[in-house]
Amino acid sequence: MNTKAHWIEESLHLGKAKLSQKGALIVETGKHTGRAVNSRFISDRPESFSKIAWSKTNQKIEAARANQFLESLEKRLSSSEIKTYTYSGFVGPFPIEIQSSSSWHMVFCDNMFRKTPSFELKTDKKIKIFHLPYHQVKDLGIDQEDQTLLVLDPEALKVGIAGTAYAGE
Repeated sequence: MNTKAHWIEESLHLGKAKLSQKGALIVETGKHTGRAVNSRFISDRPESFSKIAWSKTNQKIEAARANQFLESLEKRLSSSEIKTYTYSGFVGPFPIEIQSSSSWHMVFCDNMFRKTPSFELKTDKKIKIFHLPYHQVKDLGIDQEDQTLLVLDPEALKVGIAGTAYAGE
């Protein structure tokens, strides 16, 4: 069931959230109380290289490594090992789909993204976000010192997030 009420109930049932006296959903985001800037990377692809202002905050990650991470996330979220929640909506006119192991993040998505497109755009492309907030990078079979990783692949229209429950990324 993909409704805000279901996601809230699930979050409460799993102990991942509680309600304030006035009914607001309260969650723990873990060690990251802000953006994990040092753990955020953009896939270094030839077709988008010149379009990105590479810097300390727009760090490169080798395209093959980015693909490995994104494929590992997608595979884990598609397996029967963990419960997965899906949100579908729009960023302006662009369709977006978020798959996460966290029900309260679906509530966040429901508040953040549009339910209908802001205007019609003929496209078959969809932005996909894969999110495992309570899993470390090593759980995906990826060898890395920092166990938080965020990867954006603008050409594939994919984002992968692991190891952080902070919802502002």
